[in-house]
Amino acid sequence: MSDEFEAQVINSHVIKCPVCDGEQGVVLVWNDGDVDLICIGCKHKERFSIE
Repeated sequence: MSDEFEAQVINSHVIKCPVCDGEQGVVLVWNDGDVDLICIGCKHKERFSIE
């Protein structure tokens, strides 16, 4: 058995992008406490850490 931690997406939402104001912002919630915001339209990317 391997004790390696594997980050996985545990939840996702579609929101309005704060940059281009389009409805194509995808929020990915990871099991390690990180949250990514990626806009399909304008390619904006942000990463947040929730601890």
